[in-house]
Amino acid sequence: MITCTFSLALINTFVSYSMTNHIVTQTAVERLQAEGRLFADKFQYEFSAIRSDALVLKEASILQRIIRSSRASDRIIPASGGKLEDLKAGLAVAFGTFLRARPHYTQLRLIGLQDNGRELVRVDSDASGIHVIPATDLQAKGQEPYILILADLAPGAFYVSPITLNRENGVVAKPNLPTMRLVQPLKDDNGELFGAIVINVDYEAFLRNAMPDSPPSVQITALNQNGDALVFGPNQAAPEFAFHLDETSLAQSQIKDFSGLTSSVSVSQGTASILIPVSTGSTHSPFSFGVVASLPTEKFLAPVRQVVRDTTIWSIMFILISTLVAALFARLLTTPLQRLREEILNPTDNRAPIEAVLSSRDEVGDLARAFLNRNNALIGEANQARAILSSTADGVLTMDHTGRLHSINPSGIRMFGLHTLDFAGWHISKLMPDWPDANIAEKGGDTGVVGQAGSHEFLAHRQDGTTFPVDVALSHFRIGDAAHLAAIVRDMTDREEHLAELNTLIGALKRSNSELDSFAYVASHDLKAPLRVIDNASLWIEEDLKHKLDPDSRENLALIRNRINRMERLLDDLLEHSRIGRKGSEVQMVSGSDLFEEVRDLLPVTSGIMIEVGPEFDKIAMPVVPMRSILQNLLGNAIKHHDRATGRVILEVRVKSEALCFTVSDDGPGIPPKYHEKVFGLFQTLRPRDEVEGSGMGLAMVKKNVEVFGGTLHLISDGARGTTFEFTIPKFWLKASTREEAA
Repeated sequence: MITCTFSLALINTFVSYSMTNHIVTQTAVERLQAEGRLFADKFQYEFSAIRSDALVLKEASILQRIIRSSRASDRIIPASGGKLEDLKAGLAVAFGTFLRARPHYTQLRLIGLQDNGRELVRVDSDASGIHVIPATDLQAKGQEPYILILADLAPGAFYVSPITLNRENGVVAKPNLPTMRLVQPLKDDNGELFGAIVINVDYEAFLRNAMPDSPPSVQITALNQNGDALVFGPNQAAPEFAFHLDETSLAQSQIKDFSGLTSSVSVSQGTASILIPVSTGSTHSPFSFGVVASLPTEKFLAPVRQVVRDTTIWSIMFILISTLVAALFARLLTTPLQRLREEILNPTDNRAPIEAVLSSRDEVGDLARAFLNRNNALIGEANQARAILSSTADGVLTMDHTGRLHSINPSGIRMFGLHTLDFAGWHISKLMPDWPDANIAEKGGDTGVVGQAGSHEFLAHRQDGTTFPVDVALSHFRIGDAAHLAAIVRDMTDREEHLAELNTLIGALKRSNSELDSFAYVASHDLKAPLRVIDNASLWIEEDLKHKLDPDSRENLALIRNRINRMERLLDDLLEHSRIGRKGSEVQMVSGSDLFEEVRDLLPVTSGIMIEVGPEFDKIAMPVVPMRSILQNLLGNAIKHHDRATGRVILEVRVKSEALCFTVSDDGPGIPPKYHEKVFGLFQTLRPRDEVEGSGMGLAMVKKNVEVFGGTLHLISDGARGTTFEFTIPKFWLKASTREEAA
């Protein structure tokens, strides 16, 4: 009970901690997401404002007039007569207006691609005011990365440069000013690239402009891919900026990129952080930006630790109280157990039922009832086993390891004709004399059947002296340390009688098959004899009357000889069909490549029909009989019945665990499904006999050969185009020495 109480206290502490930790963490996550999204939206707005200014300047009419004037040879716009210098001065005024409205802008420039990307109009803004740069001080910027990339930008695209220090005439200007540049491409009326509007932005001022005046509730870090950051946290009076090239402690402590940050909350080094990416809208820019909202785990896990402390204190108090209560209950509980022990160990009354204990409804009463139920269950199992032994039809004998009988069930007593039940101690050899002598095992010799489990056959003797065959299933079992044997004896008299009858029938069947073979051979020979006479007579008639026969008569004589040849083939096929599966020749194995060469020589010659053999076929050994007949008929049919001048026949084999699976496919005419069974019958062809050579028994012989060898045969065709015959030959013929064993 103390252990249970302690476990409950631990579970309570763990559950309280888990629930509080989940709630607090979820709240912190939502807080970080909300704060991060709020500031991300502010920075997104600032980026959009710069982009909007660039678009306004791009569409300004004075800028378009400058572009047209720059393209004109006399630098004057024909329609207005305005001069280029006057237009540039007007654009400088517009630039100044934007610089006054955007304090974080440091430069607005119009740069043309001509003259190595020279600045056409430039207005600067600094602490002293707005300055229009004279033409003599304008610089060539054609080699700057943000100018070189203009040619690669897609139509409608713009470019945001990485944060670098501002340079004048190729030298970093002092003081250092981290600068971001938005470059808006400009095109003339013909769609050709003219130059670009470039807005230089003081990056630090840009970031500070989006930050609030009062500290946020979580630390906000505006961060780009170089690690340039503006950090503003709950305990800071103002945001602090860090540039990646500075040597300040803040810059050195900032992360250098976005590594480890994701759009989901992650915890690292005691701080939970989430990254909210902010898009600049430029797909060609290497500049990437995001807002990181972070909060020390100490801030939001402090309530969790307090809950753990409080729960632990209450759990300790709960354990102490429970221990005291458990001790009192244990004393009350052991009293009936002591009484039960005394009654069980009482030597004068240890066989009497313990009725008093059974009336108890506490744990002790449950224990006594369980003991009584277990005892009754064992008695029930013993009765069930006794009933099974008494009702089984087989004899069940038990004996020791020397073969001395212990028991015989009623069926065994009837089986052996025992009139006395005093068989205990008999040796098993008294009932089965050819049982090996168990004394051999005692002398260290071969134990024989006595030590071998399994099925054995003996000749048993009844008590009246008659004998009968039995099958004995022997098994071992142990009672304590003593080894015993159980023998299940089955009377095999009926089986022996059936076996003798079966052997008689098999002998009669063999004689019938032999007589059938002789009859088929004689019948074939006797039927062929008159056919040969008719064939010779037709040849003699044609030779004697060759000058007198008209074409119809010659055709009729040729038709007679054709029918004679067909009848001879039919008789040969009938004889071969009758002998399938009843030839006793040895199984002759041959490789697939040799068998195919032999079969190919027997096939009809057709130059347009190509036979393709799968790579596995050549490697496999297979029986010549029946594979030669099967392949000759299937390949011959595929060639003979093809309806095109060119075609393909494919022979493949797949090796399975218990059989070889062969397929013969062709691209000839299909076989309609309604004829799939008919084609395997005797004398069946789908075309008239005059249109196709053959007896109509080829597929019947294929089917019989496959089935005699225990295989299966399937026809696959939709009736429109192509036919596949798939058949299997089991592998057990590999161990057969003759065809009869294989079949």
